Amino acid sequence: MLNYPTTDSPIDREDQRKLTQELLADIEAKSFQADTGVLPFRALEFYGIEGIGKTRILNVVKEICEKRQLPFITIESSFNWQDAEDQSTLVSEFLRSVCEQIGRRSEMAGLAASASTVLENIQRMRDTGVAEYGALIKEFIGVLVEIQTKIHHPLILLLDKTEYCPAELLNWIGTDFARLFVEADRSPGMAIIFAGRGQLIRESRWPNYFKQASGAYMLNPLSIEFTEHHIGSLPSGIRYQSATEFIYDLSNGHPYSTEMIVFELSKLGVEVDAVEQHRLQLAEKLYEEVIRKHILEDAKDWVRKFVEIASIPRWFKPDLLKKLFSGIPNLPEEFRADADATWFTYKAMDLRKSPWNLVIVTRDAYEIERPLRKLMQKALSILHPQDTIQLHQKVRDIYQSLDSLEASVVLEILFHVATISLLTRRDVFTAVKDELSGQLKRFSPKHESEMQEAVQLKLSLLQDVELIELLGGRPVEQLAQLIDEHLRRPSENINVISEFFAPSEYRVTWFPGSQMIWPTRRIYTNQRYGWNEWRTQMPDTGHSAFAAYLPREAQDFLLNHEDVPLQLVTNYSDIPWELFHDGVDFLSLRHAMARKPQMFDTPVVHPPFSEGSKYALVVGNPTGDLPEAEREANEVAALFKKHDWNVETLIGDEATVNAFALKLRNKPYRLIHFAGHARYDVDVPLKSSLKFKDYSWLAEEFERQLSSQAFLYLNACETAQTYTESSLRNPRGEFMEGVAISTLKGGAMGCLGPLWAIRDDLARGFALEFYKHALSGETLGESVRLARLAFRKKSPDFWAGWVLYGDPTYHLYK
Repeated sequence: MLNYPTTDSPIDREDQRKLTQELLADIEAKSFQADTGVLPFRALEFYGIEGIGKTRILNVVKEICEKRQLPFITIESSFNWQDAEDQSTLVSEFLRSVCEQIGRRSEMAGLAASASTVLENIQRMRDTGVAEYGALIKEFIGVLVEIQTKIHHPLILLLDKTEYCPAELLNWIGTDFARLFVEADRSPGMAIIFAGRGQLIRESRWPNYFKQASGAYMLNPLSIEFTEHHIGSLPSGIRYQSATEFIYDLSNGHPYSTEMIVFELSKLGVEVDAVEQHRLQLAEKLYEEVIRKHILEDAKDWVRKFVEIASIPRWFKPDLLKKLFSGIPNLPEEFRADADATWFTYKAMDLRKSPWNLVIVTRDAYEIERPLRKLMQKALSILHPQDTIQLHQKVRDIYQSLDSLEASVVLEILFHVATISLLTRRDVFTAVKDELSGQLKRFSPKHESEMQEAVQLKLSLLQDVELIELLGGRPVEQLAQLIDEHLRRPSENINVISEFFAPSEYRVTWFPGSQMIWPTRRIYTNQRYGWNEWRTQMPDTGHSAFAAYLPREAQDFLLNHEDVPLQLVTNYSDIPWELFHDGVDFLSLRHAMARKPQMFDTPVVHPPFSEGSKYALVVGNPTGDLPEAEREANEVAALFKKHDWNVETLIGDEATVNAFALKLRNKPYRLIHFAGHARYDVDVPLKSSLKFKDYSWLAEEFERQLSSQAFLYLNACETAQTYTESSLRNPRGEFMEGVAISTLKGGAMGCLGPLWAIRDDLARGFALEFYKHALSGETLGESVRLARLAFRKKSPDFWAGWVLYGDPTYHLYK
C-alpha cells in the first residue's frame, strides 16, 4: 500500500477544533473541584473511514494541548493487539505506554519510577480475577493521580486507531482505568479523545455517566473550498489548484484520495488543462490504491463485492440486498446460492464490527458509510458505467415496487432517477421532476396522514445534501414548490346527484365534499338523445345536454371546479353524463370522474386486503375468436408481473365458467381483468353475461361469487350498459341492473367498461394506457381521464364510450 505525500501541517477542521477546545476547557474547569457531585470526566470520539483524517485531527488536538500547556498521553492501538492471548497482556501493553510517557518529565522521575515498579508486578500476574491484581491496578492509578495532581493538570489520553483496540481492553479502560482515576480523592479529572473507524463508546460497557459525558463526531470529507486549500499545500499541488473541481469530483473531498490524485498527476507530468483525459486511469487508481488497499486493506473478495453492491443504494434492508445480488454473475464462493435476508443481515453486522466499521445501522436500515459509498459509486460509474446504470435501475425498481409513501423511500427513488439520468447524459432535473410529479399523485389530499408524509417529503428533500449536489440548490427548491402545489390542491371531490322522476322531472344536487347544506333544484325537460346522436354529434349533443339536465347554478359550480375529481350519483343511467360539454370541454376530460348508482340493494362488504396482497386475475379470449383479446390478456399479465403482482390467467380453452368461479370465490383478487365477448339483455338485465368457453357467466352471479373488494376491468362489448325500470318497492325509486352494477352489488370497489361496441385493437391499447397510469400511483378516475386523452385523436368516439363506476379517487393498490 502506497503512502502518498501529504502536507506538513495538520488538516484543520473548524468544528472539530471547537469541540476539542470546549472539552478541554470544561475538564479543566471541573478539575480539583471537590464536593460538586460531578465526576471530572469528558470523552470525545472522532471516527470515519481510513484516509478521512482521523490521525490528523489528533494532531490538531495535540497542537491545542501544547498551546494550553496541557500534557497528554498518546497511545496508538496496534493490529497485533487483536492477537493477544489474554486481557492481562493488553492491559500491560496499555499501561506500559502510559508509563513510558509520564517518565519523560524529569520532575516526575521519582513517581514515574514508582509506577514502573507497580507495572512490573502487574506484568508478573496472569490471573486478572484475583484481588491482588485489582489492588495493583488501583495502586498504579493512584500514582497517576498523584502525578497529575502535582502538575495540576487533568490526565489527557489520546487513543488512535481504536478499530484495533479489542472490546475487552476498551471496556477495561472505561470500567476500571478511567473510573478509578476520576473517583479517586482529589482527582484532577480525565479527558479521553479517540480516533478510529467506528463509534465505540456508545456500545461499550462503560458506566452510564461516562457515556453521558461522551460525544461522537463523524469526520466527513472536506468541502470543495478546503479541498482547494489542501491541494495547494501538497507537494506539486499548487499547479493543480485550478483543477480543483475535477479532483473534487473524483475524490469527493476524501483527503487521502485527493493526495493520490495530485501525486499521480504530478508523476505523469500532466498539464492542468489535460487532467480530464486521465479520468479513467485515475479512477483505476482510486479503486485499487485507495478503496481496495487503503480502506478495505486487501479484504477478502466477499467483503469487496458486498461493499461494491451495497454502495449503490444509499440505505438498504437485507431483503433489498438479496434482490440486488440476485442475477449478479461470478460472485465469490462465500455468497451462497440460497442466501436469504438473514444471511445478508449477518454479513452486514460483520462489517459493522471492528476493525471494519464499514456499515452503519440507522433506525430501521443499514448503510455503507457515506464517504466510502460515494467513493465506490464514483469509481464504479467510471470503470463500469453500464453495470452501474443497471444496478441503479434495479434499486429504483425495487423501491418503486414497495409502493410506499414514506419520504425516505420516495427520496431514494428520486436519487436513483437523478443518478441514472446523469450517467446516461439526460436532463437530470426534468427526469427527477417527472418522477416526483408521478409520485405525488399517490398522496391523496383526502388522507391527512398522506399529506403529513408529503410535508415530511418536502422537508427531507430540502435537506438532502446528495440531491442538492446532483441538481443544485435552486432546482431542489423548485421541486419543493411542486410539493407545495400538491399540498394546496383541494382535498375533496365535488359531487353531483341527479334523481329522475318520470316523466320529465330531475332533482339535481351539487356540493363540495365538506359542505353541510346541499342546494337542490328541480328542473323539467323532455329532451332525449339517442346513442347515434351522442356518437355522431358528440360536442353539440353534450353542450345541449349540459344545459338541459343541469340547473344554471350547477353548471357554474362545475365550471368553477376544474380538475377536481367529480363523483356522480344518479338513478338514471340512460344519459352518458361523461359526455356533457361545459363549453370548454367534455366533463370526462376535465375531471377524474366516476358514477355511483342509486339503488335499494345493499352491496356485500368484504374484509380489507391484507398488507402487501397484490393478486390479479386476467381472463382473455375465452371464446377463442378474439386474437387481440388474447394478446391484451398476455400483455396486461406481463405488465402486472413487472410491478411484482401475483398474476393468474385464464386464457383461451382454460377460461371456463367453472374455472372462473373457483378462482373468484377462493382468492382475494385486487384486480380482475376480462377481455372477451359480453351480451347485454335489455329485457332481463340480470341475465346480461360474460361469454366463456363453455357457458355464459350471468351478471347476478357476481353478487354471490365475489370474495374480495376487487376492481373489475371488463373490456368487452356493452358490459357497462345499464337498464332502468321502476321499482315496485317504491313507486318513486329507480334501480339499475347490468354486469357492471352487479359487480358493485357483489362488493367490488369499482368497475370500468364500455357503453357500446368497441374495436378490440383499440381496446387493448386503452387497457394498457389505463394500467400504465394506475400502476404508477394515479387514482382510478385520473387514470381513465388520461387514457381518454391519449386515445382522443385515434378514434372519434372510442375514448367516449367508457364508464367508471365507483369512487374516482380510489387507487388500484393503496
